[in-house]
Amino acid sequence: MPTTSMSFSSLIEAIGKDLTVDELRSALFDMGMELEEVEGDDIAVEVTAERLDLLSLQGLARALRSFLGIARVPIYGAKNSDYVVNISSKLTDVRPFTVCSIVKNLNLSDERIKEIIDVQEKLHSTLARGRKKGAIGIYPLEHITLPITFTADFPQNIVFQPLGSNRQMNGLEILQEHETGKEYAHLLEGKDLFPYFVDAANNILSMPPIINSEATGRVTVDTKDIFIECSGFDKVLLNELLTNLVCMFADMGGDIYSMTLNYEGQESEVTPKIDYQEKLFSTKTLKHYIGLDLSVEELKVLLEKMMYVVKDIKTTENGEAVFSLLAPAFRRDLWHEVDIAEDVARAYGYNNLPLTFPNVSTIGSTLELSDLREEFSDVMVGLGFLETYTFGLTAKSDQLDKMNLSEDHVGFVPVANGNETQGMMRISIIPEQLKSLANNRNQPLPQKIFEGDFVVLPDLSKDVKARNEMHLSAMITDRAVTFTQIKQVLDSLLLTRGINISIKPTNHPSFIKGRAGVIIFDDIAIGIIGELNPQVLINFGLTTPVAAFELNLESIL
Repeated sequence: MPTTSMSFSSLIEAIGKDLTVDELRSALFDMGMELEEVEGDDIAVEVTAERLDLLSLQGLARALRSFLGIARVPIYGAKNSDYVVNISSKLTDVRPFTVCSIVKNLNLSDERIKEIIDVQEKLHSTLARGRKKGAIGIYPLEHITLPITFTADFPQNIVFQPLGSNRQMNGLEILQEHETGKEYAHLLEGKDLFPYFVDAANNILSMPPIINSEATGRVTVDTKDIFIECSGFDKVLLNELLTNLVCMFADMGGDIYSMTLNYEGQESEVTPKIDYQEKLFSTKTLKHYIGLDLSVEELKVLLEKMMYVVKDIKTTENGEAVFSLLAPAFRRDLWHEVDIAEDVARAYGYNNLPLTFPNVSTIGSTLELSDLREEFSDVMVGLGFLETYTFGLTAKSDQLDKMNLSEDHVGFVPVANGNETQGMMRISIIPEQLKSLANNRNQPLPQKIFEGDFVVLPDLSKDVKARNEMHLSAMITDRAVTFTQIKQVLDSLLLTRGINISIKPTNHPSFIKGRAGVIIFDDIAIGIIGELNPQVLINFGLTTPVAAFELNLESIL
């Protein structure tokens, strides 16, 4: 989990209440964090992985003030302004999005600047995935002439003095010679155009996601007003980064100002977006997951302790109370009612939860589904197959396009803040195994592989609108391989359990016409088998035929 360092005295000052080290340690523990190190006035706090708003001293102090009942969470808002950032259409294939803000009237010190850099790097390494999904730039506004433009150009045309250098360099020289440029050069690999921010006086601010300019990108203790930008590929993630930063600066005493983002050929946007999030939470959920039966007033106190604002309370026909809540904009970890239930449990105190015994006596054992998977895995190994382990997060191009499937006709669960390589949850194991074969084309033939693991399918009857389903997939590739060979493997596997199946011929775009069938068990379709379509093999870069099957193990049970 991420760790943040700070001085104990600065944290106590920001909290506004004298606490001993032991009292701080106890409060942090109750909130799900740990005071890791104490060396003189320096402390290190391990925060929970999902709470990136706690990475800064201000964010941690804000949460502690609310938890200890010292002060409510401040209401954050951005003042309207005519500040503008123009975004060029040249960035479409380079780094298409940015979100921006200006913060004024800051009173910075060396300690605060160090903290800003530390928070920036921690956000880079966690949420922004090493600057791959997003990059943060913070600049002294006094050196910038508004409006600002975010555009792209050939790297040899982007010339400025990068931070920490004593001379001007172009984009390519920065990647080849500058220490930071070499570290992050892979993020611009293969790009013809490089992105950069430039002001109205033609001063380059930075070349994201690599480095700021020495002239316009160094914040000092004399800096009062700053310009913040977050650039990348996912607006949701970028807004999350910006929200954390502007709320941190607001807690430092700064005033947040909005900026209008004029996208070339698109509608304008205004950022930052720091409005409260509306959430619903019921006493039924609390009883189900935590086992607490609290009064409305007791629950209201605990919710406010965890930074929620209770907007309204309604009672259902069953006598359950449903709370309409406002959660701070920086609480982007709240995906489900369960997350709020966890917060209530922390506010109540896990050590205060009543100990209860289950009303049934059981002996621990593995799930029947897990036993079946292990049993079939042993059989597949005995048949000469190697087991693979592939990822559940995958690309739409692999699961759909390369398999000759249309996004309009196949249901799947997309990833809201995904990217080209992780845009959906897999609905089939076969495409992932084809990638494994493609990565092992230099190995001797035949190659026989299998995998038993979960896929994720849309299911509107579930509260998360999706369900996991255990599948088993196997495939053979050789200079010559037939439907009969893979059918013999399937028969051998299922007969170990005395399972008789039939094959119903089918036309499937991923398989050769006339050489594919639906696997039928007890009049239920439980999978598919056949020889892969040559176009599918070409799409994955394979040069030898492949025969495969995939079946739903849960249907067998």
